[in-house]
Amino acid sequence: MMLEEGEMSAMRAMDMRDVANPMEECDPRRRRRCIVTGISLLVVILVIVTASVAGGGKNGRSGGDQSYDTINVANEDIYFTIQEAMENLNIPTDDLLLIGTYRYKALEWLVKSPEAHGISHTRKLQRFALGCLFYSTNQVATELNPNPGSWTDNTNVWMSDEHECDWPGVDCTTEEKVHSISLEHNGLSGKLPFELGLLWEHLKVLELSFNDITMEGFDWDVFLYLPNLQKLAMSANHVVSNSGVPDQLLACKKLRKIVLSDNDISGPLENGVLDNMGKLTHLEIEYNALTGYLNVLSKLPALEQIYLRHNALLGHLNFLKADMPKLLSIWLDGNSIDKKIPTEIGKLTNLRSISIADDELTGTIPSEVGLLTNLQRLWLYRNELTGSVPSELENLTNLELLKLEENDLTGAIPSKVCETFNHSSYSKSAITADCDKVSCECCTECF
Repeated sequence: MMLEEGEMSAMRAMDMRDVANPMEECDPRRRRRCIVTGISLLVVILVIVTASVAGGGKNGRSGGDQSYDTINVANEDIYFTIQEAMENLNIPTDDLLLIGTYRYKALEWLVKSPEAHGISHTRKLQRFALGCLFYSTNQVATELNPNPGSWTDNTNVWMSDEHECDWPGVDCTTEEKVHSISLEHNGLSGKLPFELGLLWEHLKVLELSFNDITMEGFDWDVFLYLPNLQKLAMSANHVVSNSGVPDQLLACKKLRKIVLSDNDISGPLENGVLDNMGKLTHLEIEYNALTGYLNVLSKLPALEQIYLRHNALLGHLNFLKADMPKLLSIWLDGNSIDKKIPTEIGKLTNLRSISIADDELTGTIPSEVGLLTNLQRLWLYRNELTGSVPSELENLTNLELLKLEENDLTGAIPSKVCETFNHSSYSKSAITADCDKVSCECCTECF
């Protein structure tokens, strides 16, 4: 992409009138193309002159250690295609020609690609955006990981001449538009590039869990460019937020699944973000430091899975009184939930699993739990529950796992629960209780 020294000298020697003269001879029908060409040449000359003055005329150097490249005339169309698309989305372009930046590396790779000039406008943007993802996350040192390795896999196919829809982890529509990027367990480091926004129209899935990606502060702004995103999975990275679920995710108006477990997300769950995610079906933010109450969950009628174990959440379970007909799973272990299980839980008849263990639940297990005939797994151990084990549990004919130990319960595990358990094919089937207080003929473990 760099201009040879002879070309640079010739360009410097050109009189500005020589650039303008061709315009006078343009066919009116081609005048717009001529104008663009003339302006492009002017830009090239200005970049060269500026670089020469600021850096002593050495290799396009400008401003200390920053080196800027100049675009070859043959590659102008690609450069301006990328620049215009980025500017239309308000994505910064100031370092697009700054040598060494991930943007420059992606652009350089694109223009040198043998097929670069023969592919569609959409494919140019797709390949550039995916190139930016590669160069911004492949072996990029961070404060938390100063010596990262390269991507675990895909490095031989990514950034190759193969169609980008055939790159590992990339899925496309039938029209060859990128709609999913799945690179879990792949050694990504660094930060997500804003250029993912060039894929905004069709990109619906980002699965990037179990990597070393850093997200903090303005890094979250990448999601301002992804309004059609439906699934975000970034568990076990270095994702940081001190204000709960980052408000940049509000731009993802179609978001259905959030998976951000095992990160550094603190602050209130009720910060106004989840209130506006009425399409959300899957909320998974475990092993973080979220605070506050669970009331906001009642505003999410489409929820199917709630996984919020091991945070610092407080209070009651009144959200279970709301109309949540699609709810399948509730996992809230390891918080500070200190109220009773509401009887209204019996209305959530689609529930398959309930895990509210190692909390501070009080009161009895309501008999209405017996109405949850689809329930398969129930964890209520290590709380402060009292009263008898409800006989209505015998109605749970799909029950595979029941853990009630380390409470103050009395009574007996219903015999029909034992019959159901004995016919279970689930490899981790278990029934546990405080057998000195609760009679249990089929317990796999007593406490």
